[in-house]
Amino acid sequence: MAEAALVSHERRRPFPKTTDPRVQITGNFSPVQEQKVRGQLPVNGTIPESIEGIYVRNGANPLLEPVSGHHFFDGDGMIHALKIEKGSASYACRFTETERLKQERVHGRPLFPKSIGELHGHSGIARLLLFYARGLCGLLDHTKGTGVANASLVYFNDRLLALSEDDRPYQVRITPCGDLETVGRYNFNGQLKHSTMIAHPKIDPVSKELFALSYDFVQKPYLKYFRFFPDGEKSPDIDIPLPVPTMMHDFAITENFVVIPDQQVVFKLQEMLRGGSPVTLR
Repeated sequence: MAEAALVSHERRRPFPKTTDPRVQITGNFSPVQEQKVRGQLPVNGTIPESIEGIYVRNGANPLLEPVSGHHFFDGDGMIHALKIEKGSASYACRFTETERLKQERVHGRPLFPKSIGELHGHSGIARLLLFYARGLCGLLDHTKGTGVANASLVYFNDRLLALSEDDRPYQVRITPCGDLETVGRYNFNGQLKHSTMIAHPKIDPVSKELFALSYDFVQKPYLKYFRFFPDGEKSPDIDIPLPVPTMMHDFAITENFVVIPDQQVVFKLQEMLRGGSPVTLR
């Protein structure tokens, strides 16, 4: 009843193009279904013998039809895998089985708020309240993670990790036949218990260390830096002082430095009370 009233209120005005599902997930960006391994794909020409391995990429692909606003970045994570072996090619695509996706699949409809497409103004506040009310009633469990693992992939310490900056990574395994299986949410053997990790960590090509950031938009420290050694051991966190919570989507490393840009995109949750977006410019 509460959600029906909320959806009815949201649809009184047309969605802007930036959150209109009819714009964001159509054409080449339309959702696709999972596909088990297709072997012996047709090849035009000849695949060089020197090319062997698996090419993987991920992106946003909503499992369930949106009931409200939706941005392309809000979709569930899906990994596409192209395996090349002995001159032949196979292909598969699978959803990363996040805790969010598994819970929504059980209910058959979207229940977790979409950070870009839905969390705007007073209706965004209402959606957050509805989400936490469902948690208090035992319909959902947000403590297991709310991320979609749709932004990037990194291979580190013999693990393929799917990432989005609103959660911890998810470990994915590639089977011998080229299929994909989700192992589960990965916290680096308990070392990443209370932090998220941004979607674009960096691997030093020489030392093989993995460098990462974690940001928080509610409480200080708003930004933390850390690294993992090649064996998976984590360094202590280094707090980076920021005056306001910042969307720190990416950064860079050089031979001697970690370079963190002074981003202009910040979180101002109070803007929702004024009817605006919590993500804004300084």
